[in-house]
Amino acid sequence: MSGWPGSFLFGVYLFQRRSNIATEAGHAGHGAGLASASLRYAALLSPRVHAVVLRQLANSKGGLGEATETARAIDQALAAEARGDDADPMAGYCSVAYIEMEAANCNVRLEQSGQAAEIYQESLSHWPAVQERDRGLCFARLATANALLEDVEGAHQAAEQALVIAQRTGSARILNELYRLQPRLAPWRKLVEVSELNRELDRARHDEESRPITDALGSAVNLLPTATSTDVQDQQPRVAVLPVGSFEQHGRYLPLITDSAIACIVGQEIADAYPVHLLPPITMSCSHEHAAFPGTVSISAKTLYAVIDDIRDSLARSGITKLVIVNGHGGNYVLSNIVQEANVGGPTVSLFPLGADWDRARDHAGLVSDRHSDMHAGEIETSILLHAAPELVRDGYAEADHDSVPRPFLLVQGMGAYTESGVIGSPALATPDKGKAVLTSLTESFVLHLQALGEDQGIWRK
Repeated sequence: MSGWPGSFLFGVYLFQRRSNIATEAGHAGHGAGLASASLRYAALLSPRVHAVVLRQLANSKGGLGEATETARAIDQALAAEARGDDADPMAGYCSVAYIEMEAANCNVRLEQSGQAAEIYQESLSHWPAVQERDRGLCFARLATANALLEDVEGAHQAAEQALVIAQRTGSARILNELYRLQPRLAPWRKLVEVSELNRELDRARHDEESRPITDALGSAVNLLPTATSTDVQDQQPRVAVLPVGSFEQHGRYLPLITDSAIACIVGQEIADAYPVHLLPPITMSCSHEHAAFPGTVSISAKTLYAVIDDIRDSLARSGITKLVIVNGHGGNYVLSNIVQEANVGGPTVSLFPLGADWDRARDHAGLVSDRHSDMHAGEIETSILLHAAPELVRDGYAEADHDSVPRPFLLVQGMGAYTESGVIGSPALATPDKGKAVLTSLTESFVLHLQALGEDQGIWRK
């Protein structure tokens, strides 16, 4: 890779990211090959970025059961970290504690739970204060390692520490790790401490699932950003992400907030993977083609334009000049014009996902339908919600398929001319696994938009 300095970093990032995805999907051999490809450019990487790639190589080698190669990669990652700088804009988070946690994860993969527990415990003694969520994740993984060792007391103590941090930070990732711990503690479920932990985790799960729909953009599906002002100050993001949804009908089984929920879910996946400033959503937009259906509310295109223009001005005053609009509603045609006009003086705004991003996601997830036939409340939207927010999906989607191709006068006659139910697509084909794969692909595609904005040198996160 040659040319401007960011080009090789972009390639390295893609290899490393795909290595992580492949390894987590059970294809550790492919993951190891991709990580090794990233390391061809080791001489061009900062020490901390080099360390990130090496820990991913270790992760893949652990998945292959290659203990010696795993240990070698971890040692090399620690050596690279020692040469680095906490202020590294791409990988400053890659501390000794972070690498140690990854080393312990590898030991779990290698069925060396005793060694894993020792390493988790050691890393907990020196996590940076700004990485509290990672520290909580480490506690949760220590609990799992202790459960594998049948150390019930140790598992309980670590899990309680993780739960406290999860509740304080609102981390769904820590809670999900603890939910996976519960089956491992099942043989001891009658013990007082295990029974109490299960009750606490069941309450946490119930709180997430039972939040009313009017508050669904809060804890139930973790859609609103929870960062504090000091979080943003510490992170110093250069790119903001603005979800734009709608409030429109989606048949009898998906809520009016579907597009807003999906835009927020995609935005959160992006914020979990990249150092961006995630904004709360715009939840009403241009849904005029759905006006015949009860509950739909729209604003004018000029109002949506003005709101986004004001948001951009406010961001610029705080030093953030790049914006990615995550659009959850296909009828927001004005967003293309906003992006077009904003970039006259140079790349500052991108619209995501584009048609090509959605098509790659459909292919990656193995969706049966295509983008035109699966237009509304169909396979892709239902799959995403089944995975990320199943409490928003009501019964009935399995019998709701409706084919309406072509639709030549949709903008003239509206949705009512082509569907009585409000559905155009194949929701019966939806599955949670497809939704997860769609989000994985979209998260990977997002880096192309950072590159287009000239920000691909700041893409490194976990």
